[in-house]
Amino acid sequence: MSGKGKHKLRKLPAKHAAPAETDGETESFGPRGEVVFARSSFSGPMPPPDLVAQYEELLPGAAKFFFVTLDRQTTHRHALEAKVIDANISSERGGCGWRSRWRS
Repeated sequence: MSGKGKHKLRKLPAKHAAPAETDGETESFGPRGEVVFARSSFSGPMPPPDLVAQYEELLPGAAKFFFVTLDRQTTHRHALEAKVIDANISSERGGCGWRSRWRS
């Protein structure tokens, strides 16, 4: 399941499980004694701010690492895209570099 802020809930009778947290799913008791599972997901280059704050609480410097890594990846992707654009322009001008010299 993808997308920001989407949640999926499913209810089971309380006898099936005790409250626990596993694999990104949280489980708790609802008002009538049933077990309620909640799952959330996100898409995009960065986790939502509340999740970044939780990472930062567990591992100081994690938020900075996320932003530095995102910045490096963006710079790398832009450099690759610039190379592709330059190669396409070169190809449109006359093919491989050495052949275009013979045509002049």
